[in-house]
Amino acid sequence: MNRSLLVLAALFATASAQASSTWHGKCASSPNLLINSASAIWFSSYNTSISTATSIAMKNASSLGFYTSADDDSTTSVSNGENELTYTYSFSGTCGVTAGGGCTFAIYDTSTNIRSEIDVFMDGNIAWDTDLKLADTWGYGAAERPAITTLLHEFGHAMGLGHETRYYNMMGSDWTVMTSNGAAYTSALGEDATTGLRALYGSTTGSYEDLAVSHWRYSSFSGEYSTHARNRVQDSAGTELSYTTTAGQPVYTITKGAKGKAEVTVDNNGAAAQTTTLKLYLSADSTITTSDTALLSQSIYMAADVPSTGAYAVTWPSTLTSGATWYVGACVDASSTLTEVREDNNCAYIAQLKVR
Repeated sequence: MNRSLLVLAALFATASAQASSTWHGKCASSPNLLINSASAIWFSSYNTSISTATSIAMKNASSLGFYTSADDDSTTSVSNGENELTYTYSFSGTCGVTAGGGCTFAIYDTSTNIRSEIDVFMDGNIAWDTDLKLADTWGYGAAERPAITTLLHEFGHAMGLGHETRYYNMMGSDWTVMTSNGAAYTSALGEDATTGLRALYGSTTGSYEDLAVSHWRYSSFSGEYSTHARNRVQDSAGTELSYTTTAGQPVYTITKGAKGKAEVTVDNNGAAAQTTTLKLYLSADSTITTSDTALLSQSIYMAADVPSTGAYAVTWPSTLTSGATWYVGACVDASSTLTEVREDNNCAYIAQLKVR
């Protein structure tokens, strides 16, 4: 057998439906990573992050499953015949790069393109967010990297995906790929990565649908990684409104009674295209629900290929009080007509607003 070893990393700098983003080597069956908890950095909340990320990775629309379980020994190494997940304090020595996050090794047969071993190493020198609080994380001006997004990035590598430069994507800068509603966030592999898995392994049998909303969008790329920026609130001509930054987040100034636009990113993480209802809302807090004040209801078509960001027209109510604070947000499948494998990522706030 001709064997080859590859390594990809989720770096500080920070694939695709089109198989160009797939990585070398496919999985012959659903991988099961053995969790090695011998490292001194291991703690229960990180185990919870692994469990959460595993559950999310399992909820993909391809025929490939994904599992993690406890290791049967206290050692981890590449080329030992086991699929493993662990921490390393010597990230540059283990992964061969100086910037940290995570890295994945894959050993595969060059003649069959089938993998015989997968090993994921997480950087023990990073402050990880494990409680899913927005205010703690990089994307919101804080010091912690979201553990579940980096785990999902590495799990994407483990399942055969490469890095992505073109779209809002988990296989790019993972720490901003999330659905944020209220003070908490969740995440998903995302539409493009899911479509890449379906291209590699085929779609799962039966109905397997999942729609999501985010207040992040594709911006550009850095090296091998897509980079992402916050969705914007604009005037009716599409010019971004003036804003201040509070706690790492934009606060836009709106004029009551004026027309404007709000950008929304939608992901179809399922196996089939959907025509659904997108609604925009005005809320007194950052937790958007379908009982908030509706600003817009629009039918949208969501092809299951790559995520999309659109600017949707709204009129700010003339009855708003000057100086008051509001939030604009969005919900997809707002009428709850689609049966989904997840319902916790259908709504997200877009931005905070201050009324002029």
